[in-house]
Amino acid sequence: MDNSALNEKWPEVSKELSEKFPHLTKEQLIDEIGKDKELLEHLQKKLGSNWSDIKNILSIMG
Repeated sequence: MDNSALNEKWPEVSKELSEKFPHLTKEQLIDEIGKDKELLEHLQKKLGSNWSDIKNILSIMG
């Protein structure tokens, strides 16, 4: 999923992430345009997943 697709689908993706990982807060899932990389790195650290796992989660979600 490229950055523009992620930005378009972010409301849906963040909802699915919060359902799948309830320990994530809404504040942790707030997307700021231009900060996609930082957000994804934050998710990677918070979930204890590697970059490949995060990309797989996002690709499954749409």
